[in-house]
Amino acid sequence: MPSAKPSLLLIGWGAIGRLVIERLGREAEIATLVRPGRAEAARAALPGQVAVVESIDALTMPPQIGRAHVRTPVTLI
Repeated sequence: MPSAKPSLLLIGWGAIGRLVIERLGREAEIATLVRPGRAEAARAALPGQVAVVESIDALTMPPQIGRAHVRTPVTLI
């Protein structure tokens, strides 16, 4: 049984975010969180498979932060 693609949530779509999308875009489901009012510009600049959201509430599944690749889980304040 094939494993599901990992999901990534990026904050913003600057140079580092675009590099991650370029390198992992086919291997992961990627969403990027942008400032309110910036979604249209982000959608125009990013590949179509990247979900663009202006609020964490708009995600279909809440992100799990600090569980998979961080030895010590982080707590968001």
